[in-house]
Amino acid sequence: MLYVRSLSFHCAVLLTGAVFVLLFWPAVFAPRRIGVLIIKRYLKIMLWQLRVICGLSYEVRGIEHLPDGGFICACNHQSAWETFSLMVLLNDPALILKKELRWIPGLGLIVMKTEQIWVDRAGSLSSTERMLNTAEKVCKAGRPVVIFPEGTRVPVNGQEPYKPGVFMLYKRLGVACVPAAVNSGFFWPRKSWVKHPGKITIEFLEPIEPGRGKDQFFGDLEGSLRVGVKRLAIEVSPA
Repeated sequence: MLYVRSLSFHCAVLLTGAVFVLLFWPAVFAPRRIGVLIIKRYLKIMLWQLRVICGLSYEVRGIEHLPDGGFICACNHQSAWETFSLMVLLNDPALILKKELRWIPGLGLIVMKTEQIWVDRAGSLSSTERMLNTAEKVCKAGRPVVIFPEGTRVPVNGQEPYKPGVFMLYKRLGVACVPAAVNSGFFWPRKSWVKHPGKITIEFLEPIEPGRGKDQFFGDLEGSLRVGVKRLAIEVSPA
């Protein structure tokens, strides 16, 4: 039954995406806010489908830690769930995403209208500078900037060193950085299409105020996220 429900969810997501493309393809010529509304509606439907079909819901904690206007959200990365859910949970965020996602059939063109921050995984100096410039523009417009410091999805209980990009953002933008801990990997495992029933928890933690040096910043960020992720993991799997 688990496999049937997971397959049904994927089919429902594809069907919904096809319907959205047919109905809303003119949005590629519309103002950016129209693309944002369409993608956000699609993702809300996806979260609803995940709950109804797979029995997988979510809980949000720590909303009071989110500043007004532009800030950095640094989230640990365990599954695809946080990639699209943060676009729903935050107010018009810009996620730092690999550029290949722009070419998702049909919907990719509408996603491009939402003005996310596309990066080349090759990580050249010019691409890094473009990323920082775009993030600065986005943040000045009052939009949150979302980054996954590990740079890739990490298995439950796994660890990856944080990439330098998160500190580059923090230093350039001069805004607070809000760590976000999530336990999605227990229910939507990395590199797996199977979805397990339960409740994903995402928790926004105490902001790291601007102006800290590199060592202090990484110490605060890693310490906060490690504790937060471990706490959420224990809630799911006490043993």
